[in-house]
Amino acid sequence: FFSMRLLLVALGLLCVLPIVLADTPGYRDGVKQKNDQRSGNDDVFFFIEETIRNNPVTVFSKSYCPYCKRAKAHLTAQNIEFFAVEMDVEKNGRDIQSALKDKTGQRTVPNIFIGGKHVGGFDALSSLPVNTLKEMVENASA
Repeated sequence: FFSMRLLLVALGLLCVLPIVLADTPGYRDGVKQKNDQRSGNDDVFFFIEETIRNNPVTVFSKSYCPYCKRAKAHLTAQNIEFFAVEMDVEKNGRDIQSALKDKTGQRTVPNIFIGGKHVGGFDALSSLPVNTLKEMVENASA
């Protein structure tokens, strides 16, 4: 009975393993590609760059973070439209946060960009004079 159970578990793993490997970067058809030069983070870096480039104001955020909520409320209070990426609900949110740290040196959220330039977090945003903030957004939208 024990060996039959072990055999069924082994067969189950053999059925699942190719599916897992097929979804892993660097694997195609369940076989690791030795000459695959593409980094698993290339897509994440591209996503970050495109998101920042296509939105005058971008907030990389986590939906439960009080500082993120304050930053978004601060922008909303100034009638500033922004694009928020909620990393806690994104499938690859951890990868995005790690790539943002590599890009900006900042690990914490919110991670705010205006006009493609890194502003910082909530403290940096809230310390900007309102006129300066609005001018930055106007220049980013032009």
